[in-house]
Amino acid sequence: WLGVTKSGRFAALTNFREGTAKDPKKTSRGLIVKNFLQGNDDPVSYAKQLDLKKNRYEGFNLLFGSSDEMYYFSNRANSLLPISEGIYGLSNATLDTPWPKIIRGKRLFKEIISCEDVQIDSLFEMLRDDKKPEKRELPFTGVSEEFEKELSPIFVRINGYGTRSSSVILIDYNDNVEFYEKNYDSSGKEVNNSYYTFQII
Repeated sequence: WLGVTKSGRFAALTNFREGTAKDPKKTSRGLIVKNFLQGNDDPVSYAKQLDLKKNRYEGFNLLFGSSDEMYYFSNRANSLLPISEGIYGLSNATLDTPWPKIIRGKRLFKEIISCEDVQIDSLFEMLRDDKKPEKRELPFTGVSEEFEKELSPIFVRINGYGTRSSSVILIDYNDNVEFYEKNYDSSGKEVNNSYYTFQII
């Protein structure tokens, strides 16, 4: 789940991979993003409220804030972390867990933004990277080794499961926002793309 508003509120959430069956009684994690984007609470206040009901949800990671401040919260890390300027990676474990896809993604991203003129196509090419690491580099998250291998690249492509969308959000010094998104079918083929632009007010 991912979103940004015209008032500058931002939120992105990933599931925490634990290799256990989902509990149908748990509340949808998508509401965490929706409620922050549509609400007025500052990030610290929102995190305090979220902490009180964190067990209602399956495991999650939340990046949220505004163009001026960013925070990380997880109901598996049980702490609110202010995000300072820098390059970070988030997948389906806690922030900056050194999974191969995180290490590779951060390196590729650093190379892209080192260029004077950053191309959107380069960012989407990074998000479509499907290089799989060596067996010895795989994390253990409670799924089979074979499935772990299939889940290991940045862009996941498995029959009936995998990456369905990739998004890029750019915010300049004048608070102009550009939101790009590409959608994919079950085979990894691009089927749709969207572009939105607005200024934070």
